[in-house]
Amino acid sequence: MIRRSFGFAFVATIALTACSSSDSAAPAGAAGSGGTGGTGGVEPIGSLVILGDSISDRGTEADQTPVAELWYSLVEQNDDTKFADWKGKDLKTLYPNIKIVHAAKGGSVGTDLVSQAKGLPASLPGPVYVTVTIGGNDVKAAFINILQAKDQADRDAFKKELDDTFDELTKAGRFGTDVKVRIIDANIYDPSDGTGNFAQAHCPAPLSLFPPDTATDPLIKPWNDIVSAEVAKYGVRPTVIDIHALFKGHGVNAGADDWFVGDCNHPNPAGDSALRDAFWGAITSAP
Repeated sequence: MIRRSFGFAFVATIALTACSSSDSAAPAGAAGSGGTGGTGGVEPIGSLVILGDSISDRGTEADQTPVAELWYSLVEQNDDTKFADWKGKDLKTLYPNIKIVHAAKGGSVGTDLVSQAKGLPASLPGPVYVTVTIGGNDVKAAFINILQAKDQADRDAFKKELDDTFDELTKAGRFGTDVKVRIIDANIYDPSDGTGNFAQAHCPAPLSLFPPDTATDPLIKPWNDIVSAEVAKYGVRPTVIDIHALFKGHGVNAGADDWFVGDCNHPNPAGDSALRDAFWGAITSAP
């Protein structure tokens, strides 16, 4: 998972897979504002591993917002000046000794995710929480096959890559004896809000070449079904964050409610705010 990582994962082609705006208020439903987040009963977290695509790695993107406003940076350490309502709602405050491993890389697909997992340290303080954003670039690569309903082989490959990644992360002793691993994976969003109307929003090519008024939800659903099924099989309390639903209504034609930057693919600050809220709620949910 970037108007760069293509929530729908059409990240660059179909764009079908968020931070509070620049004011200081936590988003509706945010931890600390009476919303989804919270730490009641949650076990101490030893390490946070961040895997995936540009949704989790925007440090070198030309159209990035400041690093401090990216969802994963804010989850690690809040900017208490800009986001006063989130003060104390970050991992460095709750767990000062937490180990953060950022292995996500913009442009990644499923095969890269496997490599990211295999390249992690042999030992990490537990429990280890792993966040994942992936799939947008895979959908992009399979764009033509998807439109022709010939993407079964592409989906099979994606499924195997998730299997291989989660097998690696959860195999016995992967990060040390008896170290528990929890996987939190965001599915794929759709910047067109299910319409395929990218040209109408003046999105750049190749998104602008997508057939307008094409129902995209049925195209991405089989991919998101794979994410749900695969994550459920692995680790301790595995969780899927449904960012496809979260971003619905905030696509590139939503006007003031648009959660994407000009590339019609990557989250803008409001989108990153929503992602921060969603990941924070999942990470700090009680066992």
